[in-house]
Amino acid sequence: MIRPLLIGLLTSLLVACSTTSQREVSTAVIKEILPRNMTEEQFVRIQEYRTGTEYTGNRLIVRTDPKERDGFYFVLILDTKVRRLPQGTVIQGEFYSKAAPRKQRFDFPLPADRPKSKSIFLGLTGEAWPYSADKDVVPSAWRFQIIGPNREIFGEKASYLWDQ
Repeated sequence: MIRPLLIGLLTSLLVACSTTSQREVSTAVIKEILPRNMTEEQFVRIQEYRTGTEYTGNRLIVRTDPKERDGFYFVLILDTKVRRLPQGTVIQGEFYSKAAPRKQRFDFPLPADRPKSKSIFLGLTGEAWPYSADKDVVPSAWRFQIIGPNREIFGEKASYLWDQ
C-alpha cells in the first residue's frame, strides 16, 4: 500500500523537477576570454564522418562565415549558461590587430537553439580573417559586449590593452 504511494510521489517529484524552466537572465558576466587560432580539423568529430554535417555537441559556435572553420576564435566563458540569455541576444566584438590597424567590429547573433554550455566560440573566419595561414597575426586588443534584444548591455569584458 505504501510502496505504490511512494513510487507515485517520487515520480511526480522527478517530473516536476525535470520540467522546471530556467529564467532568462538580465546580466551575464564574461569570466574569461580565451583567444586562439583554430583549424577546421579541430572541429571535426567522429559523428561528422557518418553524417556529413558538423557536430558541435555541447558547444555554441558562431562564425563570421559559417561555411569556413579555419580562423581566429575567441572563447567566451560566462557565469551562466548561454541558453539563459534572451532570444535576440547579440555578442558584439571589437578588436585591433597589426594587420588591420583600424578597429574592426563584428556582431555575432546567437541562434535560437543553444546548448547548456557556459562557453561561446566566436570565430573570425572567411573574409573577416584572411590571416588563417599566418599564425603570427593575432588581435592585439579586443572588447566583447553581450547585447540584449532591446540593445541593453548584459555584460562586457575587454583585454588589458583595450583601454591603453
